[in-house]
Amino acid sequence: MSLDAKERASRVRGARRRQQEVLARIGPRAFTPNDGLWEPSAWDGNIPARLWIIPGLIPMASVTMLTGNGGEGKSLLAAQLAAAAVTHSTWLGYEVRQVRALMIHAEDDKDEITRRSDGLLKPSGRDMRDLDGLTMLDRDGDVSSIMYEAMGQDVTGRFTEFYERTWSTVQTLGAQLLILDSLYNFFGGNENIRSQVNEFIGGLKRLAKKLNCAVVLVAHPSRAGMTSGAGDAGSTAWHNAVRSRLYLHRKKHPSGDPDEKGPLVLEPMKSNYGALGEAIPIAFEGGRFVLQSDLAAIAEGPRRWENE
Repeated sequence: MSLDAKERASRVRGARRRQQEVLARIGPRAFTPNDGLWEPSAWDGNIPARLWIIPGLIPMASVTMLTGNGGEGKSLLAAQLAAAAVTHSTWLGYEVRQVRALMIHAEDDKDEITRRSDGLLKPSGRDMRDLDGLTMLDRDGDVSSIMYEAMGQDVTGRFTEFYERTWSTVQTLGAQLLILDSLYNFFGGNENIRSQVNEFIGGLKRLAKKLNCAVVLVAHPSRAGMTSGAGDAGSTAWHNAVRSRLYLHRKKHPSGDPDEKGPLVLEPMKSNYGALGEAIPIAFEGGRFVLQSDLAAIAEGPRRWENE
C-alpha cells in the first residue's frame, strides 16, 4: 500500500529520531554515520540514478580495469576514450559522457603522447587544440608515481603523497574521468596478497565516489591471463576487486593457425552494474581504433566518424 507524502515524511522523521537515539547510546568506538552507518528505514523515497561514462561499460563513481596484451594498443584506446570525453565524440560507436578528464601516463612521455594524440585526432579533422578539458600528467620513468606501497608480506600498506596529490588534482580540475596508465606503475604492493590489492582498489574507489569520478585503470594481463583468454592482470584479486573490466585482445584466427593474427576485439569481462555485453570487433585504422564494421565505409572517403 502506497503512502502519501505526509505519512512518508512522518516515517522518515521517526526513523531518523530513532537513529539519533541509538547513536546517543553507543560507545565511542562504535561506527557512526561518518563511517558509513545508515538506517534503511530513514529512506526518503528517492532512488539515485546510476551514472555512466559509457552506459553498460564504464560506470561513474567506480573503478574499471582495461587490460590488453602488450603492443595491441590499450594505451591508445584509453587515450581515445579521454579524447572522446572532451570532444563530443563517440568511442567505438558508444556515446560518451562529456566530462573533464585527467590522464596520468607512467609509460610514455609527453612527446610520444603528442604524436599518438595527433594521429588519433587527424582523421576527424581535429588537433591537440580541440582537447579543451583534457589534462595530461607525464610520469614516464618516475618512481614517485607509486600511489600505494606495502612491505613484503604485510597485510596492509599505505597510500603515498602521490595518491594524495592525484586526489587534489582531480578535485581542483573538476575531472570526472581519471585514467591511470598503467597499473604496476601505481601499485607498489604484492598482487598475490589480496588484502593489499583490495586496499589499493578501495583507495581508488574512495576517490571515485567522493569526487563523482570514473577511474579507468590500464593494465597488462599476466601470461596465464593471456593463455586462458580471460585477460586477468596477475592475481584474480584484481578481477574481483573492480566493478567492471574490459579486455583488448585478439581472438584465434578462423583457420586455427596460431601463427596467424586473429580479429582484434574489446571484450567486456565483468560488469557488476549491467548485462555483460558481446565482444566488440575493432581495427586500427588511420591512427585510431574503429569498429570493424566501419572499415569498408571509411575506405570510401574521409568522414567525421567520431561525431556519428
